[in-house]
Formats: sequence, structure tokens, C-alpha cells
Amino acid sequence: NEKFVRILIVVSFIFALYFFYLLPKQTFIVIAPLTILSLLYILQIWKIPPLRSIPFLKIFVIVVVWGGMAVFLPHSFVKDLENQPLLSNSICLAVGIALYVFAETLPFDVRDMREDKYQKIKTLPHKIGFMKSKYLSVILFVASFLFILLSYSMGLGSILLDISFALSVIYSIIWVCAIKENRGDLFYSLGVESSLIIPFVSFSTLNYLFTSVSLIHKF
Repeated sequence: NEKFVRILIVVSFIFALYFFYLLPKQTFIVIAPLTILSLLYILQIWKIPPLRSIPFLKIFVIVVVWGGMAVFLPHSFVKDLENQPLLSNSICLAVGIALYVFAETLPFDVRDMREDKYQKIKTLPHKIGFMKSKYLSVILFVASFLFILLSYSMGLGSILLDISFALSVIYSIIWVCAIKENRGDLFYSLGVESSLIIPFVSFSTLNYLFTSVSLIHKF
């Protein structure tokens, strides 16, 4: 299906450019550098190799793009990022999300250890080993929640967001602890990777339940 995949990529890129043009101009300052970083992740420019092939850099590029897009892009629609208190709070939230993605991505580097070794791509699990990578992932999940709590204490987010994130961290840690060296792709694709959508699912569910309870209480 290589031909179909290439066509899909081209069509998606065209639509991305169209919707990018429709976005408010102030969002460009956030999108442009992160887009360039994403392209450099897979493309070789002149003699500069793709960033994913540079030892230990692969996972850090992913978390920077995720953290930046998840926090600074939405804020650029409605907030002035030159406001120093807001910027500090936003950075704290971005770090929390970046650490969460870091913790979620690390197991996939564990899964790809053999393939990365064959392609001569050096990753963190190659350096510290299987078990230490699992422990590091758990630590990063906990650290991400602490940064989310810190951003809430600084006036950003909500108690509902904190509860949702706590549930997501618990869910993710359970999956990480269940990782074994012989786990198949389905375990990672359905289990570990689903942790990326759990914050949204848990927040939406709790918000719906709290709203329903409030409405019932009014009646």
C-alpha cells in the first residue's frame, strides 16, 4: 500500500496548508518553528541528517512538538503570550504535557530496540536498558502530574483537569508496568498508545457526570 500511503500524505499536506492559511496570523509564531522541527525530524536537508537519526534526540523532538502544540497553540488564539505570568504558567503546563508524552513514548523505544539497533539509531533504552527504561517512564508520568498540579496552583487549568490527569497517569503506569520484552505490537498500539487519549476521555466523562449531577440538583 505504499502508493496509497504516499497519495494520502500529499493530500493531507495540501489540506494542512489550506487550514493553516485560515488560522489567525498570531498562531504562525507557534506553528512555524514546530512545523519546521517536525519536518527536520524525518527529512535530510543537504548534509544534515534527519533529527530522528541523531543519537538520543528522537524522543526529545517528539515531546517538544507535543508540548508546544498542545499548550501554546490554543493560547495563541485567545491570550497574549508576551504576558510574563501567563507565559510562565503556560511553560509549566507545557512541561507537564511534554513529560507525559515523554513517558508514553519511551515504551515504544523499548519495543523498537532491535529495529533501532539494526538501523543504528541510538535511543535512551539502548543506553540504560529495558528495566530502567520502565522505571524512568513511571517516574516521568508522576513528574508530569506534579507539573500539572503546579500549573493549577499558579492559576492555570482546573481541579477537573487535575483529577483527569491523575486518572490518566494511573492508567498509563499500569500499562507500563505490564510491559515485557516479548509483548506484541497490539499491546503497544491499543494499550500504551491509548494513554494519549485518556486525559481527554476522562475529562469529558467527569465533566459530563458533574454537569448531570448539577442539573439534577437544580431540579
